[in-house]
Formats: sequence, structure tokens, C-alpha cells
Amino acid sequence: MSIESGTITDNEIAKMIAPILMLTLLVAPYIICRLLHRIHQLQHSAAIGVGMMLMLTGSSHFVRTQQMTQMLPEFMPLRYEAVLITGILEWVLALLVVFPATRPTAAVAVLVMLMAFLPVNIYSAWVEAPVGGHQWGISYLILRIPLQLFIAGWVWYWLLSRRTTPSSTFIR
Repeated sequence: MSIESGTITDNEIAKMIAPILMLTLLVAPYIICRLLHRIHQLQHSAAIGVGMMLMLTGSSHFVRTQQMTQMLPEFMPLRYEAVLITGILEWVLALLVVFPATRPTAAVAVLVMLMAFLPVNIYSAWVEAPVGGHQWGISYLILRIPLQLFIAGWVWYWLLSRRTTPSSTFIR
């Protein structure tokens, strides 16, 4: 926010698009399912939301590879390759969370991945990496850490703690 004017600039709004889009993709299928009174499909719709969000975040690894490389410490070897590999990992997990047979394992992998990404997000905010809002610096973590906790809670609640039979999770 601009201190002088007390208003939010276009650049600051652009930085907020990624977290807003992530949250929208995460919860939209669930909300739609609720509005359509498809209560028996809530877990599957929540899984679809996780998958859509992971497809988006995984895609950013290929669209903004150079900027995302700057999120990693310089002493880390193969930073460029690590960004690409984690993008592929997010895509694979996006697909696996949708299928009931692979959902529990994929959900655990998503939680581990979120925990592994947290130090990277802290580091990148510390060095003000030029991607995904990290350029805000440490203040970005006020938004990022609760967002990551919300996503982890969503994954745990909907994909792990509410296990149902595979036949009850497919859209009929």
C-alpha cells in the first residue's frame, strides 16, 4: 500500500492475484458443489479444487522459471532444474489427488511438499525474490504463511480425515 496516498497501486493488486487465484481455484469446486446441494460429492469437489490449484502453481514453475530460480539460495546446486522438477511434481500430485485410489498418498505428499516449500518461501521473502509477492519482503509472509496453513488444513480435512469409499467420491 502506498504510504503517501493510503491507496493500493496497480502493482500491489497484481501481486495479490496469485494468492487470490490459488484460493479461488482451491475452494470454487467445493462452493459450487454446495450450491448444487451435492453433499455426497463434497470430498471429490474439494479434491478437484486442490488439483486445479496445484496445476496453476505447477504451471508457474514453467512460465516464470528464471524468477522462481531466484527464490532458492545461490549455494543450492541445480536451482533451475529443481524449479522444473517441483513444477512436474505439482502436476503429478494434481492428477493423483483427484482419483480416490491415489488420493490419500497424494494428499500426504502435498502436505510434505507444503512443509518443504515453507522454508523456501521464507528465504525468498527475506531476499525479496521478484516473483509471487515475495518482492514485498518479510511482510509477504504475513499473507503467505496463513495461506499455506489454510491449504494444508484443507488438504488434511477434505482429503485425509474424511475418507469415504471410492464409489461415493465420483461425480454421478
